[in-house]
Amino acid sequence: MRKKIKIFLISTILFLIGFIILEIIVDVYIHYFADEEFLTQYASLRQLVKRFQRDKSKSRLSPHPYTGYTLSPGYEKDCNKHNSYGFRGEELEEKKDGEIWIVCLGESTTYDYHIKCWEKAYPAQLERYLNEKGVKVKVINAGVDGWTSFEVLIDFALRITRFPVDILIYYGGFNDIIFTRMVYPLPDNVWERDITYARSGAIGMLNYPFWENSSVIRMILIKAGLTFPHFDLFVLNPSPGNRFPEFIVQLLKANYPSGIYREIPVERILTTNSPIWFRQNLENLVCLAKSKSITPVLISYVLNESTEKESFIVSQAEAVRIFKQVIKPAVDEMNGVMGDVSKKYEIPYLDLADEYPIDGGLFADLIHNNEQGAIKKAEIIGEFLINTGIVGGYRNLNE
Repeated sequence: MRKKIKIFLISTILFLIGFIILEIIVDVYIHYFADEEFLTQYASLRQLVKRFQRDKSKSRLSPHPYTGYTLSPGYEKDCNKHNSYGFRGEELEEKKDGEIWIVCLGESTTYDYHIKCWEKAYPAQLERYLNEKGVKVKVINAGVDGWTSFEVLIDFALRITRFPVDILIYYGGFNDIIFTRMVYPLPDNVWERDITYARSGAIGMLNYPFWENSSVIRMILIKAGLTFPHFDLFVLNPSPGNRFPEFIVQLLKANYPSGIYREIPVERILTTNSPIWFRQNLENLVCLAKSKSITPVLISYVLNESTEKESFIVSQAEAVRIFKQVIKPAVDEMNGVMGDVSKKYEIPYLDLADEYPIDGGLFADLIHNNEQGAIKKAEIIGEFLINTGIVGGYRNLNE
């Protein structure tokens, strides 16, 4: 019996020593050698913060005191880069005489996350298209993947308005659906509703089990699909009432509807939580732009209608079908809000969803266009800007 206890104790001690050594090796690798992809998948919040503090330009995203996170200024990897102001693309020079400055606001579908090279993204393609048509423009790509209309509005007020911008193009709304509207339960009185029902701030970011502080255990759990990367806590930061993560997990496990969704389908959650925040933020964005003599242009959101095989979140055919079934009416509703706001404030509105070709060859997944799609998107927007007289002999529609 004593021999067995001795063997057990020795085995335990050797295991702990081996675990500690492995933990140190993984920590050193994450702190000093891991590439960006490995960091976003396996680094803890503490490790991410230390990496950000050491050199923001090594990571594509970095913390921001008001928007949670933003694009890292000076970031450069292969053919992608951010300028010193944190916009995707090359450095901005002084505004030339007769030059029109256009800023493209939005989320990953403006940043064009799935397009590796910055000059192939749709804002850069729009600049190229308009310049070839004889319109002297500078187009700024201010899109940030994962942002909702909240972050876009804050960024526009704090940063964009410092630049001599003439035209604002807003293309977004998808992230508002999945990050701010899939919330349950909510107060019946809409005036009592607050964004904290959807986003939880620092408390939510730090609310993870203590054992995930171990790099080894955290990596095992992430690989097994039993927990989320800490980078997701930093970027998404959902509240306990935000049902989107639960919805995606159920789709991935092919057991939707279960749990909360047996009582209330996700469609009903979206119906209950109408896009009041999106409408409010959009109106504030338009009013702020007009007060700065900037012409706002709203563009409807486009979904890939051509296939049931692809989505940027789920891949199984049935999961994609359910996801699109849920998302399509919500996107149509958000587009309706943009149309309403454009009429109310008498500003240009391009129904891109109606004009964009139903061609899966233009998409990387459900919402993100590929390089060819970016070219087509730029052409349609460019033609709209020219045909409506917004550019050409530039006229400020606020006057």
